[in-house]
Amino acid sequence: MTNMETNPGSAEMKVAKTGDGKIRNELDPIVKRFPMLKNAKSIQWTSGVMGDPAMPGPSLYWIDAVIRPDAGLLEKISQLEGLAHAQPPGDTHPAIQRLIPEGRYQTSPELDGLFTHGTWLCHAYFEPSQNLVLLLAKGQ
Repeated sequence: MTNMETNPGSAEMKVAKTGDGKIRNELDPIVKRFPMLKNAKSIQWTSGVMGDPAMPGPSLYWIDAVIRPDAGLLEKISQLEGLAHAQPPGDTHPAIQRLIPEGRYQTSPELDGLFTHGTWLCHAYFEPSQNLVLLLAKGQ
């Protein structure tokens, strides 16, 4: 059995996130992938691979994180134009989902681009009243 769901009538497949669900707080593994977070006030994250880790071939990794950015990064976020209201997606790992406070989240391609680095593609959601970023990243 695989960790894939298919959409009936469509060729689109959604690959499930697998991982231990352990919440981590150490910065080094995150900063190696996302250097813009080196001065973050706090980061809570979990990670794993997409799909079945027993399948052969290269793995696509994921990281879901709740971040309290430093003042410099908050300033960069506040200068972004085009932020639009959006609810974080439902495929956030349950361990992180429990840490996401209610709020009016904003996102944009520019916000995603602020965090995308190297081989990591990111989707970011900013909650301005709490100075909080939800980061959903996939990469190798």
